[in-house]
Formats: sequence, structure tokens, C-alpha cells
Amino acid sequence: MPDTAEPDAGIRLLTGDDANALLGAAVAAMGGRLDEWTLSQVDHRPATGTTTAYAARVSWPDGDRAETLGAHLSTRPQTRAPDGSSEPVPGVATVSDGEHQVHVWRFPADPALPGLAAACDPVAVAALLRSFGVDATGVTLRILGYRPRRRAVVEATTPGARLFVKVMRPRTVEQIHRRHVLLHDAGLPVPHSLGWSGDGLLVLSPLPGIGLREAVNNAGAGACSPDQLWDLLERLPDAVSGLPRRAPWAANAGHYAEVIGVSLPMHRGWARALAASVDTALAGRDAGDEPVHGDFYEAQVLVDAGRITGLLDVDTIGPGHRVDDLGCLLGHLS
Repeated sequence: MPDTAEPDAGIRLLTGDDANALLGAAVAAMGGRLDEWTLSQVDHRPATGTTTAYAARVSWPDGDRAETLGAHLSTRPQTRAPDGSSEPVPGVATVSDGEHQVHVWRFPADPALPGLAAACDPVAVAALLRSFGVDATGVTLRILGYRPRRRAVVEATTPGARLFVKVMRPRTVEQIHRRHVLLHDAGLPVPHSLGWSGDGLLVLSPLPGIGLREAVNNAGAGACSPDQLWDLLERLPDAVSGLPRRAPWAANAGHYAEVIGVSLPMHRGWARALAASVDTALAGRDAGDEPVHGDFYEAQVLVDAGRITGLLDVDTIGPGHRVDDLGCLLGHLS
């Protein structure tokens, strides 16, 4: 197993007592004063680094405001800004404790999601929607979710339409658009993609129903049957098997064992042993060529009155083993 000493030090820097000084220095470099903060998200990846988000209160020259701050510490030497460029990124402060270099930003200036600021601007979103033939008069926006450096979802509502703007890294947006078109044309209940922009914005139509998770938690009311879930996966077209391959969750057991070990050191040995048993069980298994969702679980399925009405987050579709989709679903449900 890899040495986790450095990731441990990094995650402590972003989540422990030292985070106060780090964030304070970053906010000061942006022209403000950090008054208070609370850790809200941690995405720790032992092989590459740690990303965190904070709910903060900051005093600026024009007044104090609630802010969302993001931070990223890489385990690899940093020679470029987080967006891959060699130039300073507006809205991003780089601070160091002498050993680690951390990039800190103020939402929506996420350096890995250059389209996020536009997705939060009604004027920019209105122009984007009009380019797809949507009457965007009086558009209002609501941020539904944000994972620093990964993605965000913004709901855009007009008097005549309700749409979702999905923010992602620019290099992936056209591929994700094409995946939606492929499944939509095959008759699967996926959001219709109106189109995409070069800065990583994908515009999707809404679907009816509620999440399967909500339906199951509500004493099973309105939930679908297991047979319907199987049939949904069976409807994935053969063309999905020709897409780029994504490793199944089981193949990353060692990675998640290290994540557990950092968060819960007393369980590190147990997690490593479990990961080793998974690796042993998978040894010699071929990669699989069945069309699979790749991240199939109850939050990705919409239902209404006992029937499936939607399949979400099809970014991960490709070739694999159907059992990995079922395992992902059962793991989440458990």
C-alpha cells in the first residue's frame, strides 16, 4: 500500500487548526478579513491531493458577506495553476506553510471550472439559453449543488421553461453531451441536452418524478421494483460498449481503503485487508464489454407512482460488467 504520511499532513493542514491561518492569509490576499469559517466538504484523494470547501463569513471593504471558499492541496509538485495554465488565476490566492502550496478561491472563481462564474450570472445564462432557442426573458438562477474542482448544477427558470445548467471541466463537456444524445435517441429516460459551451456548460431539460432514495425512505411509497431497475440497465444500447472505459468502483478498493485510513486511522488495517480481499477476488477477471452506467445507484434514478421516469448522471457510461452496476446500487442502498 502507498505511504500516506504526506496526504495525512495535507488533510490536517486543510481541516485542522492550521486551516484558520491558511484561510486567513488567502482571504487577506484577496482584500478581505476572515471572520469565521466552517468546513463543509472534503474530497481526499491519496494519490493526487485534497480539495475542501468552507462556509465562511468575510469582511470586505464594502461590507461583510457569507462566502463559499474552496481550497486544493496537491500531493504532486505544482508548476502550474489549478486550471493548467502558467499564469495567475483571477480570484485565486496561493498560500504556503513553507512545505505545502495551497490554492484558495472564492466561489464562483473555481480555477478548474472556468464556466462556473458564467453559470451563476443571469445575463450570461440568458445569452446561453437564447443561443439554443430558449426565451430567457426574466431568467432566475438557483445553485443546486457544488463540488469544488469537480462540478456544479444551477437551475435556470424562466416564465416558460425550467432547465439545468451543469458545470464541468471544459475538456469533458462535449463528450457528456454526446452521451446524453446517444441514450436519449435510444429511448432511455435521460435529460435531453440542448447543447454545450466551450467553457464547460451543459444545458439539460428536467425530468418528472422524485429520486428513488426519497421514495425508498418514504416507506417505499412510489418506489419501483427491482425488475424495473434491471430492465433499465438492459435498455442501454450496444453503442455504449464502444465508449472509453472507466474503471469500476471495485477496482479502486485500495484507494478507498486509504481514504478510510486517513479519516479513521483506527480502521486503516481493516480497510486495507478488505481492499486486499477485493483485489484477490477480482484477479484475472476481464474488463467486461457489457454496456453499463458506471455509477448506478438510487440517487441517479427518478420514479413516479411506482415506475421509473428518469436516469441521471450518465457521464460514466461505457463498457464493463453489469454486476458492478448492481454492486454499486446495493452498496448505496445498504
